[in-house]
Amino acid sequence: MRNTINADIRRVLRKKSYYLLVSICLALLAIVAVIDILWKKDIFVSVSSYVCQLLFPFLLGIPVFLAVYGDDFKSRAMQTAIGFGLSRRKLILARYIEVILILIQSYVVVSLFTFLFGAITGSEMKEILKLIETYWYNAIQILCWMSLAMIIVYIMQNTTFALVIFIVLATGLVGTILQGISMVPFFVQHKIDLSVITSGRILQKAFDTHYK
Repeated sequence: MRNTINADIRRVLRKKSYYLLVSICLALLAIVAVIDILWKKDIFVSVSSYVCQLLFPFLLGIPVFLAVYGDDFKSRAMQTAIGFGLSRRKLILARYIEVILILIQSYVVVSLFTFLFGAITGSEMKEILKLIETYWYNAIQILCWMSLAMIIVYIMQNTTFALVIFIVLATGLVGTILQGISMVPFFVQHKIDLSVITSGRILQKAFDTHYK
C-alpha cells in the first residue's frame, strides 16, 4: 500500500495544474501583502482570512479531489491496483491518505508564505498565527467535505456527482438550507437549529471555544 501511495502522490505532484493553483493562492496573498504595504491599511490578516475561506476550497480542494479520484477512475487505476493484489479496502484507505498528505503539503506551503508575508507587512505575530490556524481549520473543513464526496464516489463509481456535492458543501449552501428550515415555527418553538450539524458549524464552535 505504501508503494501505491508514494506512486500516486508523485503522479499528482507532477501535474502542472496543481502547482498553478497553489501559485495562484500564493499570488493572491502576495497581492494583499503589497496592498497592505503600499497603502498601510493593515488589511493583510483580515483579507487573507477572507480569501482562505472563500477561495481555498476551490483552488486547493477541488484540484486535489480531481487529481486523486477523478484521474483514478479515468485511467482505471483502481482496477489495475486490485488486479495486482491490493484489496479494495486498502485502496480506498490509500486514496484517503493521499488526499490528507497532499492537503497537508499544500497548506504547509501556504502557511509558510503567509508567515513570511505577514512578517513583511508588520502584522502582529499573534494575528499571523491566528490566521494560519484559520487556514488549518479550513483544511479540516475541506477534508470533511471530501470524506462525504469520497463515499459518493465509491457508491456511484463516478466523480461528477460527488464533485457537485463537494461544491455545494464548500459554498455553504447546505448550512443555509438547514438554517432556513430551522426558521419553521416548530423548530423555533423547540429551539432546534439544524445547521449546527454541519461540519462547518461544529468546527467553528470548537474554533471559537479555543479562543475564549
